[in-house]
Amino acid sequence: MARILRLAVLLPFLLPAATLAGDGDGNPPAAKKEEPKKEETRKDEPKKEPKAKAQEPVAQRTPRTKREALGILDRIEISVDFDGTPLRDAVNYLSTLTGVNLALGPALLKEGDADLLKVTLRLRRLPARRVLELMTDSLGLGIGFQGGVLLVTTAKEARGKPVLRLYAIGDLEMPLRDFPAPDLMLRPAGAEVEVEEEKETKHPYSEPEDLLTLVKDNTGTGTWSDEGVSASTLRGWLVVRQYPEVQEEIAALLAMVRAAR
Repeated sequence: MARILRLAVLLPFLLPAATLAGDGDGNPPAAKKEEPKKEETRKDEPKKEPKAKAQEPVAQRTPRTKREALGILDRIEISVDFDGTPLRDAVNYLSTLTGVNLALGPALLKEGDADLLKVTLRLRRLPARRVLELMTDSLGLGIGFQGGVLLVTTAKEARGKPVLRLYAIGDLEMPLRDFPAPDLMLRPAGAEVEVEEEKETKHPYSEPEDLLTLVKDNTGTGTWSDEGVSASTLRGWLVVRQYPEVQEEIAALLAMVRAAR
């Protein structure tokens, strides 16, 4: 009787365990399928936009001078593979690739040879300025500038028009003077003192004509006989009518002469 009472007491606890152990026929319980978790998205969360692809560096603004335009090309590295490419197409390609305005010059178009010029050039990772210079040099052309546009044109048109500039050279004409230093030696009374005389030394290019010859011999090679080009001296001034690039050469040369005094 006591055994029956114990079974009656334990029976409620044994039934849930048996149910979990199988389905009653000796089969294991079926595994509970877990539903995939859904990603919670907030309505107010902004969607991520795809990142834009990196583009080739281009000019940020229209250059005002030839030096500024070439400076932009100097900062852009490109590769080209021209194999008998017409010059017009090569120039347009460089313009599109760099963002700098490039065109054929009027003088080159007037000659009628632009369509016959071909470019054969294969270069890797060089500044665009160097690529342009190699391209024009190989065809005997030059790089000009007009109205914010770099022009691939004849060497003569590339120089532009002569401009007038005046350079002060009065300081270069003045001779160098060596003043005697004060006599600080202690001597007995009545002793004779030798007075040092003031010395004057002329600079090698203190004569205006010598300086003018120096300028013509070292700047503007092959341009001093061009029409509209001239140079003279006038009361401490060097008066020069030359192409803009040659004027820069003259200014640099005079700076070197001053530094050497």
